Amino acid sequence: MEKQTTLAGWAGLLISGLAMVLAGCAGFDGIPREAGLYAIEDGDPVRLDGDPEWERETWEQRANLPPQVSFLVRTDDLATAPDTLQQHIQIHKVGWVRSEITQAGNIQPITGSQWANARIEELQVPVRLSRHRDHDNVVQVTPLSALAPGLYTLSAGLSSAATQARFGVHWSRVDRREYAAAHCVDRYPGSTQNYRPCEEQELGIASRVLAVHLVQPEVSQPPGQPRQLIIKGVIVNTSGQAVPVPPLQARLVNQEGTIIKRWEFLADTKALAPGASTPFESRLTNPPAGASDVQVTFETLAPSVGRATGYAR
Repeated sequence: MEKQTTLAGWAGLLISGLAMVLAGCAGFDGIPREAGLYAIEDGDPVRLDGDPEWERETWEQRANLPPQVSFLVRTDDLATAPDTLQQHIQIHKVGWVRSEITQAGNIQPITGSQWANARIEELQVPVRLSRHRDHDNVVQVTPLSALAPGLYTLSAGLSSAATQARFGVHWSRVDRREYAAAHCVDRYPGSTQNYRPCEEQELGIASRVLAVHLVQPEVSQPPGQPRQLIIKGVIVNTSGQAVPVPPLQARLVNQEGTIIKRWEFLADTKALAPGASTPFESRLTNPPAGASDVQVTFETLAPSVGRATGYAR
């Protein structure tokens, strides 16, 4: 009787073949023979990067890696660049792009995918990099702690022309809306920093409509106590909408314009209604000598600045 291949048999062959492709054709020493980006699962390299069609077909196998996963990067480009590994091999959480901000400050809907490798510091994953002892062109990438469930991108090379591979850690278990809210970024086309956290846009808007009014600073020194510089003022919302109040930064400046001391503090109110105001106060113990100017500003771009000069020292 002629043998017949069952449907289950064909499925088994397909799965086996896919596993061989993902395994990346490793040699006897476990090192992949081909250049590329790999995850190490159960001691075997699993290929992460490929052409777009291959990545779509194999996404399910790369979307649910375990939290303790590590990686291998094989690339001849970095074999002679030991001092730049931290710059050229990185892991970032994938950002969810909320909007595009034009150079004129207009907010527009995004074009293309809302998932992006923003490569900003807030989304970078701390890793340890080590070259393989027998292969100068192979680098092991080990996250310093277990990866939280979510989306990630492993990049190797210069940011403008890096080889990238997206993967997921228990991605099937993640609430997509919660992840997007926690990893929200805005895109700034034409800017030197193409992506920024969504909070920066909100605080940037706030800093343009909140005015800082600084009163004359005071120096107090009760008997037996250290000297204190007391800075007071008022924040006024000049807009017609409620806005958050960003953290404040105080600066002491000398006559040459050099900042000799800076520190951060918070106002008592986290948000201001239209036209509302709130006072603030900050005290600095043992202020440095030589300051001739006090400045209070927001820790954002284009801040409103309150200044007071010639305070009693």
